Order: sequence, then C-alpha cells, then structure tokens
Amino acid sequence: MPRAYAVRVGSTGQLDLPRIAWEGGPGFYNQFSTMAGTEWTSDSFFPIAYWGPYVNTQSWIEHDAELGINCMMNAYNVGASSASWLRSNGIWNCSGTMPGAGSEWIGITVDDEIDLWAGSGWDPWTGNTGFVPNVCVPDDPRHCGFTATSGLWGNYLPLTDGRMRFMNWGKQCMMFASTTQSRTFVNGTRSPDALADWDFHMQTADVYFYSDTNIASEAPNFLSIPSGQVRRAYNYGTLMDRLRELSMLDAASPHCPFGVIVELAGQGNGLNVYGQNVAGAVWATLIREARMVLYFSHGFANTTDNPGNGIPDILNQTGGVYEDTQDIVGALNAEVQGFAPILNTQSYQWTFGSNLNTMLKAKDGFAYIFAMAARESTHSTAARTFTLPAAVHGTTVEVVGEARSLGVSGGSFTDSFANEYTHHVYKVAI
Repeated sequence: MPRAYAVRVGSTGQLDLPRIAWEGGPGFYNQFSTMAGTEWTSDSFFPIAYWGPYVNTQSWIEHDAELGINCMMNAYNVGASSASWLRSNGIWNCSGTMPGAGSEWIGITVDDEIDLWAGSGWDPWTGNTGFVPNVCVPDDPRHCGFTATSGLWGNYLPLTDGRMRFMNWGKQCMMFASTTQSRTFVNGTRSPDALADWDFHMQTADVYFYSDTNIASEAPNFLSIPSGQVRRAYNYGTLMDRLRELSMLDAASPHCPFGVIVELAGQGNGLNVYGQNVAGAVWATLIREARMVLYFSHGFANTTDNPGNGIPDILNQTGGVYEDTQDIVGALNAEVQGFAPILNTQSYQWTFGSNLNTMLKAKDGFAYIFAMAARESTHSTAARTFTLPAAVHGTTVEVVGEARSLGVSGGSFTDSFANEYTHHVYKVAI
C-alpha cells in the first residue's frame, strides 16, 4: 500500500486524507542542472513526449510543437539541423546527443526494451543491442538482460552532466518475468556495485492493449485480464500500477516518476487505433499517477482505417483517420497542459464508489476528481455514484470542459460514461 501522509484542511484547500505516494512534480526535476530554472520546474508544465520521432524534417517538428509535444525521446534520423529545430520550437531533447545540441538537451534515452530483447538474467552479454543475432551467451534462450542493463547504464556514468536518464521496458518486465526479475529491472540490485545498482531517473513501459496482435492471449495469462476485456483503455493504467508497485518493493515511495507509452495506430494484423482510444489510454495512465504523457510514433497495421504498414510518424501522416487522431491528440495535449497545476500536486487516497477508476487532487479550495469507468465485463452507461469525502462541502459539481454541472445530494453525485474510453474531470468546492 502507498505510504500515507495525513494532511489537515488549511487555507490552501487541502484535504484531511491519506496521500498517494509522491515522487514527481517540479521539485523532482529541479535536482537536474540542465532542467533547473526551466519550465520543467514550473507547476504549469507537464511533459508530453513523442517516442521514436523522425527529427530530420523541420515541418514535422513544427507540427509536433503545434500539437503540444514538448519532449522527444529515442529520436530517429537525426540530422545536422535537428537540435536547432527542436530548440527553436520549444521542444526538449530527451533522446540524447545531437549535432549542435544546446540548452534543449536535458535527457538521454538509455535504451528501449532491454528486458524483451535480452531476457531476464546475468548471462554474458556480447554488446549487441536490439532484436539482432548474438546478443547473449548462449543466445537461445536469452538471459542476459540484467548484464546488458548494467553495461548500458555504465555507458552513461558518472552522472555529472546534469541530465535525466530515461529507460523504457517492454513485455518481459511488465508480463513475462517473475516479480523478482521485474523488480531487478526497475530497481537495480541495490548493491554497492554502481553498475549493478542502476538508478534510472524516469522509467516508462509499453504494452499495446488496443493493437498488439498477441496481447489478447497474453494478457489473460500474465496479467489476469479477462479475455473479453483486453482491448480497453483501463488496462494502460494497470501498467502504471505495476511499475509503481515494483518500485515500492524496495522503498516506501516510488524512487522515480513513471509513464506509459500509448500507440497512435494499429501495430499488426489489421487492428485499428482511433483518436478516442488514444485519449482514453492516456487518461487511464494519468489517473494511475503517470508523470508524463507519451505517444508511440509508428504504425504497422494496414487496414482501411489505419492504412500503410510501416508509417514512421503518425502525427505527420496525412489523410483519413490519422488527421482525426492528430486533432484529438492536439486537443488532449492542451487539456493535459491546462490541468498541469493540478496534476503536479500530490493525490489523495479515497474510494468514490464501485466500478470507478479515479484520482483525487485538491488545489485553491477545490477538489478535482479525474474519473473513468473501471474495467468491466460489459461496459455500462448506467449512472455511477460518487461518494464525496466529508471535507468536500460543495453542493454543485462542475464537469470541467463539458459545459454542464451536477448536483450533490446526501454527499454524493451521479454521472455516466458513454464508452470504455470516456473520461470526466469534476471540480467541487471544499
């Protein structure tokens, strides 16, 4: 269970409730010299990252910025002007060194899915990375993921450049490995050996519930998700739960911020992803305490709605559903950024009712309830009841951004969710 911090109601509008374990916000980023004094340390900033972007086209970077992308991770096709284009468009380089890198370079993406391409274990590592031959010794089955993680972490020591180190995990850490093995990926060994005690500053994970060909059979076996409930936004939040739980096996609070990468298009076998799916998945991660929004840039489906197997950059793909997705992503990013002063506060523990997935925060005399429907066997549009904490005295609930309000009766209110990906944000006076 998260560590609880009792906080009394005061002039700042806080609540007398236990707190969710907290490791994020501007205070966390201020410890890095390349981020100190930048917008990262402002309550009004929330990181919105693009994973795997192509940064060799100026117009694409400009369009990314227009859509609200403010961080690039694991960049492809880096060119001589990439750094200056990022800098001039206010996008932070969280990927790594580039020609002409300057003040925009605040982070390094150490690697992607070491757990999946190298497996769990301390077998010898050849130095090869990715899904290529001859990675481990022996190479089949592969059990050198810990050795590879140690080696790659060592490439970026000592930590004297003031930059964050990012790491992304895949299905091995999130699903296939034992808890002990996954714990090692996330936390290192917590030993005196600096190479074995890796300590990534932000960690993310990717499991594509909407569009992965194999996930429908894997999720029931490894994550205990019923087979008919796999392709739902709620499940992206379960990855956040797992990351934080693994981290807290070695401490009372998560030792770094976490996030989950959400795919923008189908990844195989004719599976589609639409903008509303993306929005639902993103909010599911935020409600489960994600500290960053992340989008995966590539598409590998080839259907009428998600055409073109091998699309490198969905946010810059013209035509059809992809432009609709871009519109939704742009609006979603603006919405998230607008809530940044709220998202950058520590959440409270509170159960509002059954069949709900919620996060409770408070600021300036108001409680904010971020909510979606919980994962259910069959999604229902029936009204759901929210029971408010005793310290929340407002008689009217504003549904933020929806031009409607709800009445409070007997300390509770009701509302419904049209789809499994629908989210609402409620604001009520304390």
